[in-house]
Amino acid sequence: MKRLPIIIFCLILIALLSVGCFSKAADEISNEATETTGASPKESQENPENSGTNENQEPQVENQDTPAVLEANIIVDEPKEGQVIKSGGKVIIKGKTRLQEFDIEVEDGHEILGTAHISVQKSQELEEFEATIEIGEHTSPSGMIIFVTEDQDGKRQEQLLLPVKFE
Repeated sequence: MKRLPIIIFCLILIALLSVGCFSKAADEISNEATETTGASPKESQENPENSGTNENQEPQVENQDTPAVLEANIIVDEPKEGQVIKSGGKVIIKGKTRLQEFDIEVEDGHEILGTAHISVQKSQELEEFEATIEIGEHTSPSGMIIFVTEDQDGKRQEQLLLPVKFE
């Protein structure tokens, strides 16, 4: 019974420390949200157009119907990010590019299921491309379509990774 007051004191102390740490973590999360969006959480709720952006960031796009874009060098219209594609068949990849030459690889995380080489006329404007790739059977339920170029030294440069799922 002599230890009971010490045990109660320790439990109260632990509870106070937990509450203090929790409120500090909540403040830090709120501050991070303010730094990321450039607006306070209250302002973000009042004006949803400002949430997810600031002067230095691109808007965050959650609509999967929006083409995948990387510095406007490659824009993929089809397939969409996360779209289900059928392995053991053909996949059509459509988009626009400023790059003169690149390769497209479809992989499932274990092996490359199919490839295509794209060459377009060099232009400052976006040129349309379309590739039909025969892909093998997948060994994983998801994978990537990888757009690959080579630098001047011949080293592989992955320009864009587009996640897909296999059926």
